[in-house]
Amino acid sequence: MVWVNYIIKDADADMANQGYINESGSTSFRKSSGTGTDQDPFIPEFHEPSIGELGDSEATSDTGAFSLIALTKRGLTKWATLFSALGAATARVATSDTGSFTLIALFKRSLERWTTLLGVMGAAGNTPATNDTGTFSLISLFKRSLQRWTTFINTVGTIGQASSKTGSLMARLAYIADNLPTSGGGGGANPYSLEFPTMLVDVGSDFTSALNLEVSNWHCLSVFFRNKGNRTTSGVRVWGCYSSKDPASCHKILEEGEEFYKKVNSTSNQLIVADMTTNNRLRFITYYSNNIRSIPPNGTGQIHVECKPFQKILITVRGSTRIELNGLLTR
Repeated sequence: MVWVNYIIKDADADMANQGYINESGSTSFRKSSGTGTDQDPFIPEFHEPSIGELGDSEATSDTGAFSLIALTKRGLTKWATLFSALGAATARVATSDTGSFTLIALFKRSLERWTTLLGVMGAAGNTPATNDTGTFSLISLFKRSLQRWTTFINTVGTIGQASSKTGSLMARLAYIADNLPTSGGGGGANPYSLEFPTMLVDVGSDFTSALNLEVSNWHCLSVFFRNKGNRTTSGVRVWGCYSSKDPASCHKILEEGEEFYKKVNSTSNQLIVADMTTNNRLRFITYYSNNIRSIPPNGTGQIHVECKPFQKILITVRGSTRIELNGLLTR
């Protein structure tokens, strides 16, 4: 509510310069700052408590009961504080992340950090890093990482690759799967193991060939002997041949229970066969039964031969009897 008070001012006061702002009936109203005249002694004075007076003090809180003028004065003080915290456009860059600086100074420091970060990140055209430990941009290192992943993927391969002994990991796994032994010991084109048919051999009083077997792609040969005759055997010899076509390449690796080994010749650096008393030996016969030299009628014996150095294995038996042989080749 606006109150209008009519106040009689000093008759000598001059109101010549105060204009009229309204009238009611025969009464004209001058501005509230007028001083009045003797011709027009009635001067309106307006008073609104919510707006306040020009002399109101600044409000002391944001939530108390204050006039609009008092609150405006408090708002102006807040803006002054805000402008002080904001700082000037010429403010120097803040020298730390935690010190007392204006917002503009801190923002300039933030821009410097972004400039540093962009330098570390690099540009889209950066070439891949040339090593794992040097100084390179993040983009260069990421490109090197992508190259490593490409190499890794090529090494691992993809699902459905054709089987291969020398290809990617997936190709090699496919090769292994293709050649896994079945319940009967077979497999694919290159089985893990191969059992050769039972053989009956009549041997004489001198060493007679009982087994002549190509072993170039096999690691181990296991032979099981059974004496099917009525006389005890008197010897077994095992020969390893470095060439399947050259008899001169065959070397005795077992004779009547005495093993022979391979060694490096100190003068020619060639692989030769030497007896078991020689140093630097590599064993060819990994197992043989104690009775391999003398197998009695209905008796049995066994030999396990390391095949990897050889192309062919020969076994001869002596004893004027009949020998049954069963064997297994494994990779």
